[in-house]
Amino acid sequence: MKNKYTYICLALLLIATTVSAIEYKEYKSKKKQIDYFQIEYSRNNNEIVIVSVSDKIVSAVTANKEDIQVKNNQVSSKGKLIFDDNNIYINHLTLSLDKISDYNISEIDNRITISFYTPLDSSKLARFKKGNRISVDKDIYVNQDEFIRGILLSVTGDITINGEVNKNVISLFGNINVVGDGVVRGDIASITGKVDIASSAIVYGEIYDHNKKGRALKHRLFRDKKDFDYDGYLSYNRVDGLALSAKVFHEDIDSLLPTLEAEIGIGFASNRGRYKFLLEQVLFREKAIAVGGTFYRQLLSDDDWLIGTDENTVFALFAKEDYKDYYETEGGSLYLKASPSNHFTD
Repeated sequence: MKNKYTYICLALLLIATTVSAIEYKEYKSKKKQIDYFQIEYSRNNNEIVIVSVSDKIVSAVTANKEDIQVKNNQVSSKGKLIFDDNNIYINHLTLSLDKISDYNISEIDNRITISFYTPLDSSKLARFKKGNRISVDKDIYVNQDEFIRGILLSVTGDITINGEVNKNVISLFGNINVVGDGVVRGDIASITGKVDIASSAIVYGEIYDHNKKGRALKHRLFRDKKDFDYDGYLSYNRVDGLALSAKVFHEDIDSLLPTLEAEIGIGFASNRGRYKFLLEQVLFREKAIAVGGTFYRQLLSDDDWLIGTDENTVFALFAKEDYKDYYETEGGSLYLKASPSNHFTD
């Protein structure tokens, strides 16, 4: 009987394996866009490198930011033409700017890379470009209540945004201004121009220019993030009994003013006052260096990961069971924190 069941199981396993083999399909890439050209800018030496690969032949042109000249809708370096109204010139290679469908911005080791893409099937270029707004030399203005679904790109013109842009914004050799209640959901980049963000505007991505690292400029990254907040709290535990606390929190999102946190409370059963005061000030945005200090008297527990304060309050009040161990801490501290690299934390 056992042998019969063994054969049945082996037969089912064989059938399942066969079906799986039949249904298996080799992965095929669905890539619809290919690399068109790249512009790399080094913060360390102000070097600009433009690279393109055509038929496995690498074409590159190198220039320094100080040598870039913008005149008559053309960009040149030491008399050598790089951009005009329609094309980009990489040595003997001429690429049409009209074939740009999308781009991506990244930064590694103080080197900004803007990668431009074009459709694999050129007949579908119009579909990929739908929603984009690209101008070589003219200024671009996004009006209030206007929504741009694609990318914004200008080579020499300025870009002003008072509406909303869904993707990245680049003005290679012009200025970018996000004014009023303007919103940019992608990244912002400029090589020789200035990037100015109004305090009321919102940028969800990162900001890259020739002066500052992308993560250093954080302007209203989240619409619902508040500069000032406050809260009141009621809890119960076996040490303090019924406890009341109030908290005030202030953080300047642009790192111009110090971050302030103040919390005061009292435990009625222990007759102990509880408090915490924190002050922190960013000194250098570039490396995210900040100095701060705290002064406190708190009742803490290492069991917060096991059960939250709200749940434990319910059990302590109604089930007469407190699941946490507590300890008191009192004193103060001074600290210096920094994030010298994206690979490090505080």
